[in-house]
Amino acid sequence: MKNNHVEEMRYEKKWIYNNNSYYQVLSALMRSNFKFKHHYEKRIVNTVYFDDYNLSNVLDNVEGQKDRVKYRLRWYGSDKYIDKPVFEMKYKKALKTYKKKKSLFLKKKLNVNNINNFINLKKKFNLKVKNNHLLQPKILINYKRTYLISGDNLIRATIDQDIRYKKLFKFNENFFHNFNNIVMEMKYDTDLDSYFRNLINNISVRYSKSSKYVNCMLLPSKEFSN
Repeated sequence: MKNNHVEEMRYEKKWIYNNNSYYQVLSALMRSNFKFKHHYEKRIVNTVYFDDYNLSNVLDNVEGQKDRVKYRLRWYGSDKYIDKPVFEMKYKKALKTYKKKKSLFLKKKLNVNNINNFINLKKKFNLKVKNNHLLQPKILINYKRTYLISGDNLIRATIDQDIRYKKLFKFNENFFHNFNNIVMEMKYDTDLDSYFRNLINNISVRYSKSSKYVNCMLLPSKEFSN
């Protein structure tokens, strides 16, 4: 494990829309006071979430715990092989978040259809952070992400579409479940909150509590609620 990195604390705010609203949401962001523009090329995001036997991370979210943490393994590109993965510990303090990242070096790409690959990676992760909560891989989620940035380069936005998931404790299921919703998120430094609130007024959006991990774990056969 190498390249440890801690991100600065920031605000993250999410909104949920029906999947067929992608272009309307994209257009609204570009026409808004923020003047959003494309930042990076669209790409596939793959995330494996880890939790303990009692699903403590899910319960903390549902019960509205202000201080909580999520453990996840993330990589980009192929949804068939784990390549250049990064372990993330995402801490939430009320509406503010920050992440600790730890890059992993792999000698070769790992097949996502072998549950032992996730378990072995988890062992390396737990040894590094001295975690004694017996974390296990619970779910694999992937989606297409569009990256945007405001005209003044201060506010970032993402749109996640084609969200699908597979629970890992039912690993004999070789198919993914699909959702018909997209998630739009805005991220900005904590000292920009007043600036953000002044400019958000002309976008017809309503803030929504949305955790892909929690929604997928609790609503296995339903869509995200609007």
